Amino acid sequence: MSEFVGHYARGIGKAHLCGAEHVAAFGRPMVGTFNVRMPAGFDLRNYTAARTTRTDTGRSYWLVRLDGEHYAWALRWEGSRQSAETLELLTKSPLPANLKRHGLRVEILEPWGAEAVQAWVRGHYQFQGFDWLPEKRVDSALVWRTIEPHARWSGARVLDVGSHYGYHAHRASALGAEVTAFEPDAEVRACGLTINDHIQPDDVRFVAEDPGGTWEVILYLSVQHQWDPNYAALSETVEMYARSATQAVFVEVILPPLFGKRLTAGQVDEAISGSALVTYKHRIRGERRIYRVAGKAKEPT
Repeated sequence: MSEFVGHYARGIGKAHLCGAEHVAAFGRPMVGTFNVRMPAGFDLRNYTAARTTRTDTGRSYWLVRLDGEHYAWALRWEGSRQSAETLELLTKSPLPANLKRHGLRVEILEPWGAEAVQAWVRGHYQFQGFDWLPEKRVDSALVWRTIEPHARWSGARVLDVGSHYGYHAHRASALGAEVTAFEPDAEVRACGLTINDHIQPDDVRFVAEDPGGTWEVILYLSVQHQWDPNYAALSETVEMYARSATQAVFVEVILPPLFGKRLTAGQVDEAISGSALVTYKHRIRGERRIYRVAGKAKEPT
């Protein structure tokens, strides 16, 4: 990671949607342009280790973070007349106006090589099944294949509740969603940030507290049993999230609940009140069922 202090230079004065050349990379039109004046002598092309090729067209982008919180994608192309000391940034939604100032902290985030990735993997407990793991303890891909056809991801705002390291958050982001991953465990969240910043470069935003608000899609996958082992609050929790989603809530639960009153599968179905998409045998613990619950929130006007 390389860190600099820059300052907002200019944009076009009004955020706009960029052309189709970025859709292949991000699954959606992007917002631009947010230009940052970097220190004298800066040239993005010198940071070859941080460059990420996201499409087979060869177009490359650099993941950057502003003020330790906001992700953006820097780009540069042959023939550009832009000064090398100007960082041109794209984002999935407009950056906050308070970043348009001097003294803006800019981090160029560098992906790790294969050896560094595997060294990190050996030192951390791995639960979700990322493609780059040498072995997978669970079938995260099965869960994603189940839910992916049942929502519109491109351009959607997605909340991943209890995201762990963010496997499903990354999959949604790759299809053009703007994803916030809510993970209350600080150690787990730190691992999620490491993956996002250095292993699987993306713009997933990790937060320590449920941000509330309205979303297009909410993921609530294998979370309920962690704090409510007998599912006493299952119906109320699913209803709460359904009222916060305009499209859908995806719910995954262990059947039957691990402790307390042994609800039948039918009783769990009734509590969730959604469409059961699949039931499968989890490799670590129990049989699990995935549901799609229709969102009840109104679309923003």
